Amino acid sequence: MKSFAIFKLLLLLGIPTCGVLFWLGSGILTEHLLSRPYGALDRLQVNATSPETAVTFIHAKIWQSQNSTTVIAWIENGTTYSLEFEFPFTEIEELEEAIAQRLSLTLFEVRRLVRYQIV
Repeated sequence: MKSFAIFKLLLLLGIPTCGVLFWLGSGILTEHLLSRPYGALDRLQVNATSPETAVTFIHAKIWQSQNSTTVIAWIENGTTYSLEFEFPFTEIEELEEAIAQRLSLTLFEVRRLVRYQIV
């Protein structure tokens, strides 16, 4: 009977203790992983007219009410300038393919540079 009481006490204290330790450990791990810097590249090479042309940033503003997207690409080749495009669709996959085709980039490069804003 005494061993059953000890077993019951260990069970009643052990399970909540394990739960609290798991909860604290997962919180610390999550905070550590989310506080790591994002490894985005600053510049990617464009297969355009000159080899030193680089796209530095792509901003896509998705207008859901108008079913269109405005894309601004910042390009640097000695001087910084921007190109603006408008596409008649809002699907991310279609946008990435259209941007890649328009700027002569790969899909991987577009995905690393583009930032979306849904309006």
